Amino acid sequence: MAVSAAVGDGRLRRRLARAVFPLPWVVLAAAAAVSLFGVGVAGPARYVPLLLSVAVLGLPHGALDHVTLSRARNTSPTLRSLAAVGLLYLVLGGLYAVGWFVAPAAAFVAFLLLTWIHWGQGDVYLLVALAEETHLRTRGQRLLAAVVRGGIPMVVPLVGFPEVYRRVAATTAGLFVADASFAWLVAPTVRAAVGGTLAALTVASLLVGWRRATTAASRDAWRLDACESVLLWAFFLVVPPLVAIGLYFSLWHSARHLARLAALDSTAATALRRGRYRTVVARLGRDALPTTLGAVVVFAALALAVPAGVGSVEAVASVYLVLLAVLTLPHVVVVTMLDRLQGLW
Repeated sequence: MAVSAAVGDGRLRRRLARAVFPLPWVVLAAAAAVSLFGVGVAGPARYVPLLLSVAVLGLPHGALDHVTLSRARNTSPTLRSLAAVGLLYLVLGGLYAVGWFVAPAAAFVAFLLLTWIHWGQGDVYLLVALAEETHLRTRGQRLLAAVVRGGIPMVVPLVGFPEVYRRVAATTAGLFVADASFAWLVAPTVRAAVGGTLAALTVASLLVGWRRATTAASRDAWRLDACESVLLWAFFLVVPPLVAIGLYFSLWHSARHLARLAALDSTAATALRRGRYRTVVARLGRDALPTTLGAVVVFAALALAVPAGVGSVEAVASVYLVLLAVLTLPHVVVVTMLDRLQGLW
């Protein structure tokens, strides 16, 4: 299946683009501008965007995995398909959860790499699928774009806010072990190496994309890619990481994935074509509610199980990051299978 066919007709693509592009651009640009003027968010308020994602867009965006592949195949979910996804989450998520108790520092680094992969693949899909004609023509280009797009939220905060980055890592791993310092992660040589490499890859990706953009439509797609890349670099360089990740996770990554899923659902897609966004939100919310509630139960179980206990907002947010890590591993498997079904690579 071609990616364009997976999304549908031009009208649906335009509706999806209108739904997912403008609002995040405005919010992220505004947050960056406010931060540049020295207005910061202190104390527990820093965690509000991240913790809101438990109910708004963030956690629910992966709660449709049980129906995603069936809809991509234009079939209805069966007991067998539902059980397969459930088993995937139980086995992979369960093993990763055990990994946090056994080797929390390694589990945190794995979470960074896993999120890098997942956020990259999500951005590349929308860049290709919603363009009238993409500038990302080859598999190699798409892979490079995925490395760049997924790397910006993971690497740029490390460059701009190393001590905050280290503290989040240490606090999260510190739920399970007392001596998680992560001093090596914020060493100047490490930051310079990963930051410089990502900057070079960003430039390379855009240069190659420009050379491949030989038509007016593909040049428009390239401009979108370039402007978003610059926006993301600026946003993560100046906005404190906890606020930045919270906003990005819900408004950017999760919203784009939900838009992708809406295009797979014939009822939601029809409502989108007619501009009935409330119907789309209600349908996706209905389908995601049971598994989102299940994830909240797992959240509570993790909070009770961590050796260090949960006595602060910072600790609650750290447990939430562990939950996201545990759920992201099987979620990436589902999205990778979806990418294959929709011909992204």
